[in-house]
Amino acid sequence: MTTTSEKFNASSSLVEPTTENETQPSTGNTHKIVEINNESFTIRTDIKSTFLGGKDFGHGIHVFQNGNINIQTAGKQFGNGKLVTISRGGQITKSGPTIIERTGFKKSFLQEGEDEKIIAAEAINYGDVLEETHGTHTIKADNIVIDATDTLIIKGPGGITIDTTALLKLVAADINEEYVTKTEEGEKLEHKVQERKMTSTDVRSSDNIVISGHINRRIGGDYDLDVGGVAAHRIQGNKALKGVPLVLNRLYGLHIGLNAPSAGFGGMNITSKTGKVTIDAGTDLQLSAKALFNISSTLGLGSISTGANLNLKSKTGIAMTSGGLDIPSLVDNDITIKSKNSVAIEAAKDVDIDSGTTGKIYLN
Repeated sequence: MTTTSEKFNASSSLVEPTTENETQPSTGNTHKIVEINNESFTIRTDIKSTFLGGKDFGHGIHVFQNGNINIQTAGKQFGNGKLVTISRGGQITKSGPTIIERTGFKKSFLQEGEDEKIIAAEAINYGDVLEETHGTHTIKADNIVIDATDTLIIKGPGGITIDTTALLKLVAADINEEYVTKTEEGEKLEHKVQERKMTSTDVRSSDNIVISGHINRRIGGDYDLDVGGVAAHRIQGNKALKGVPLVLNRLYGLHIGLNAPSAGFGGMNITSKTGKVTIDAGTDLQLSAKALFNISSTLGLGSISTGANLNLKSKTGIAMTSGGLDIPSLVDNDITIKSKNSVAIEAAKDVDIDSGTTGKIYLN
């Protein structure tokens, strides 16, 4: 049987090294001194720092010679690992650049009564809070909620910008806007309200709609327009714009349609109490009525003038009356027919000329 000595050739001579032994120069005195020590805690110093803390988890306070102070807690097992600071007289913190990183977890003390959210931090202030930043203060989060139990005020003397590529929604009982100038730019604006009202007591105020496209108004009820000054409508009747025109019937420049089923509600009333009414047509002027057609002048003179022929046609008869008890007149109740050319009276049957019992008929 082979012995262990024979197996590993223990009787052979020692191997001589081919390189010299390595050496490590001393760094000097490390000043490692244990000031206080027991089974769980210690206070010790070395050439770089002083440590006060626990032995099991390495938590405690490190005071470094270069000016740094490191406070480190143990792990979060069993809900521990907290850093508690109680300062009943207040706290003054003056610091340089600061990085704060908070990580919430489901078994933290902040999760009491909360199952869905992971809470990383809470701050409760009993009194007013002032934060002042000399620079840009940026708040970034997946969702930001500002909840004010009374009033929320946002001030920006240099301007306030709300920039979003999604929906901007305002929900309020009343909205009051005060501004010097307001400009809205976009592709579409839609109002869905029960009532819209615009008032102003300044005589310089105005409501202007200046567009290059169409204006469409569809009103299910009545339309009431009261103008204190002068109204002017200038309709050019130009060609339709590109695309489908808003008004398909391009035969007339102005369409006025009264389509009510009854004559009492579908009529039109044009009244000028102090001035005159002028209708001037560049070509033809046509007036037609399916019932009574009446042209009257109650006080002034009446005149029908034409540069060419004047035709009066009726399917039943034509009556010309001058004077009468219902219309006062300051002149004789005569009818005068004058023509610088011929006057032709033609009838398929009788022609009746009656001068009355005391009058005469003159044929000259």
